[in-house]
Amino acid sequence: MFRTMGRAKGRIGMHRAAPLLALLLFPVASGAETLPRESNLTAHLVFRIVSGGFAAVQLQGNARLDAGGYGISLAFQTVGMYALFKHERIASHVVGRWNGDNAEPVAFRSAGISRGVKRRIAIDYHRGDPVLRALVPAIDPRRLPVPPSFGPGTIDTLSAMALIDRRIGQTGSCDGSVVAYDGRRVLAITARDAGAQTLSHNGPSPYAGPTRRCALATRVLAGFLRRESPAARTRIHRSMIWFAAVLPGMAPLPVRIRFQAGLFGVANAYLISATPLAHP
Repeated sequence: MFRTMGRAKGRIGMHRAAPLLALLLFPVASGAETLPRESNLTAHLVFRIVSGGFAAVQLQGNARLDAGGYGISLAFQTVGMYALFKHERIASHVVGRWNGDNAEPVAFRSAGISRGVKRRIAIDYHRGDPVLRALVPAIDPRRLPVPPSFGPGTIDTLSAMALIDRRIGQTGSCDGSVVAYDGRRVLAITARDAGAQTLSHNGPSPYAGPTRRCALATRVLAGFLRRESPAARTRIHRSMIWFAAVLPGMAPLPVRIRFQAGLFGVANAYLISATPLAHP
């Protein structure tokens, strides 16, 4: 069991970085085996992203994973000095079910302000394929449009987050791959188990103890930035997630995430608190 220190002791107690952090929690695709048991998670989570020594983003949300399916709500907002230069606020929600060992989203919604522009994405799913209901603004002048042929068979970012948590809890490994679609981009994500590591107290997180590491490699397949060179479009973005058993009887949670944040260099996301919620 992970331990806490300071104020968090006694409290059994992650869309761009909102999407950026969400990308790092992309899943692991299914294997063919029958999974031996169901992992449960019903909790309120708070994360903080730190870059260059400063708090940049605060995320909080509710997550429900059980035998019947899943639901995740995530609110993202820039904070501190970072917010003075780039004010962003985005809220996202998904509901879905399990189809064997795959995540099968039913509806995904995301809305807020990014780069000073109001944005909204609504995706429903029909027979496992995404149906784009709303995309505001309809055209992003910075990006090439996603060809329709890239959509079928993909899942959304929050469903990916649910899937990786479930798989880690059931098998203890994150090995696998998936293709994801967020309304603007299609991404190929490969996850590999990176072994066990004991974390010491570091940064704003109150958590320390044994963890399981998951190494992610993410590559954009469609929805490229127009200014990117052909070489840049083949770039693989690498990150690392540390999972730990934080809440008794529930699926492991990401307690630390390390990733490249563009001009800001290496950024770290820390789990600040995790509080169990009552089952509906």
